[in-house]
Amino acid sequence: MIPTPALPPFLIPGTRMAVRSLAQHREERWWYSAGATSGVDDFVRASVGRRWPLYALAARWQRATRSATGADWSEPIARLLAKHALPAHDVLAQIGTPGHYRKHVAVLLDARGERVGVLKCSHAPASCGSIRAESAALGAMHGHLPGLVPRALGIEEAGDHVISLQTPVHGERCGPWSADHGAFCAAVFVQPSPAGCARDWNEALEPRERIRTRLAEAGANGPAQACARLFERVASAADQRLPLGWSHRDFVPSNVWRSGDALAVIDWEWADPSWTPGIDVIHFHLMPALRRGQSPTAAARQLCASGSPLEATCRALGINADPWTLIACYLYDLILFYADANGEGLASAGRHPLIAAACALAADVPSPRSPPARAALSASAVHTLGE
Repeated sequence: MIPTPALPPFLIPGTRMAVRSLAQHREERWWYSAGATSGVDDFVRASVGRRWPLYALAARWQRATRSATGADWSEPIARLLAKHALPAHDVLAQIGTPGHYRKHVAVLLDARGERVGVLKCSHAPASCGSIRAESAALGAMHGHLPGLVPRALGIEEAGDHVISLQTPVHGERCGPWSADHGAFCAAVFVQPSPAGCARDWNEALEPRERIRTRLAEAGANGPAQACARLFERVASAADQRLPLGWSHRDFVPSNVWRSGDALAVIDWEWADPSWTPGIDVIHFHLMPALRRGQSPTAAARQLCASGSPLEATCRALGINADPWTLIACYLYDLILFYADANGEGLASAGRHPLIAAACALAADVPSPRSPPARAALSASAVHTLGE
């Protein structure tokens, strides 16, 4: 067994990692494979040495991953690296798992093994949009939050593929929910929205309802029916004229680190500037169980209790909203997004463990009672509706 390079633990997810050498002609390469562990990406480390120019760094990573990617990104990556004075010495390449939003990630390391940059390369067509969306979100958030986010450095196009370069953030996993998490989520929600985003409920619902129609047409009755039931609650939120604002949409412990006294948050590819408040709070508390294929009914009820993190975040935003309505909006968005992203197609979406668990929780969402009082909108909210 070859000794494992000293890499930060969070770069190698999963367990039972097998290591084997792919060394050829003095070129040191490492391939990390999860073996039988499903859902875990493979990693390739290509050590290129200081003698190699930037193009060689890009080209050697390309050769190390060509069988998995089937695309040539050497020249656009070299252009990105040449525009920014990054002391790139080694590259750690993450080969994305198949799916609608499949992408590949390369972490650039300096001679000491410290991260100096992150490249993201699209593979599936939908990931082109998500990589562009992340750069836009980082541009809107960087320097404006009570915490740290990567800085988008640039984007290059290579045929049907998109490659982005961003700065890394440094820190350690920060564990359970804290007041800092709530302050961060509230600050994200009220950031100015970019031009062209949905500015009212009709525009926000239109793309989601198109997915729901496609689900029904594909015969995915479970997710389609769950979303139809949730839509009653979603319509209630629209009737209340709840504000729309930014959400990270993957605000989970693995993406939230502690850097000194501040939070550092990564992976903004699914960020959305036009959805309901509290989405990130709900996602943080419910997603761990959903990923295990379990319905987090108890956690959802706790979020609806007085003094919960969801209530505290809404209070900070000056919003008075029924918590079950916010959870319904979250589940409606989550089921549709994951169904659309399902690598095996819409028809089989109901068999996806996470989607099935979300549908089970949707059945526990109570029907709306008499229309609640009109929500009080914060003066600092991103935008109100119906204007």
